[in-house]
Amino acid sequence: MRALSLLSVLVVSFLGCGGKTRPPIANNATAKVSALPWEAALTKGASFELAPEFPPEDGEVVAPLTVTVADVTVDGSKRTYHLTWSDPSGPASITVDGGAVVVGEATAAEMKEPLGEAGGDEFCYGQDFSNPDGCDDVCDADLCVSSHGIVAVSGLYAPNYLPYRAHE
Repeated sequence: MRALSLLSVLVVSFLGCGGKTRPPIANNATAKVSALPWEAALTKGASFELAPEFPPEDGEVVAPLTVTVADVTVDGSKRTYHLTWSDPSGPASITVDGGAVVVGEATAAEMKEPLGEAGGDEFCYGQDFSNPDGCDDVCDADLCVSSHGIVAVSGLYAPNYLPYRAHE
């Protein structure tokens, strides 16, 4: 009799659930997005000062370059860091979607392979603007980031195509 009673409770419980098992419910609000190590430094309002690595050949004094993270937007796993520059030649954004990093208005296909030293935390992302006929002058643009934020910029992303770097 006791076995029949236990069986009745199980049948009623099973039918009360609609007779189907339910998969676990995921809580997407707490799902973590895997960020690249340097992203922690790119918070809204963060500002980075870069100075020319080499003085211009004519001895002209060149002002430092200031880059500020104006805003950060998140759309699912896609994170976009909106940038303002003290010189208009810098890219307007850095977008991270999964493992792909895109600088400015480029597409992922237009980006060069990222450069970084083994064991280091500095990574450089850039574009090759050369065309099939070759390039007349500067054809590359690079932006380097580390756990300290934006640490270098060169080529078409920089004023007068000079390489700029943060002083540590």
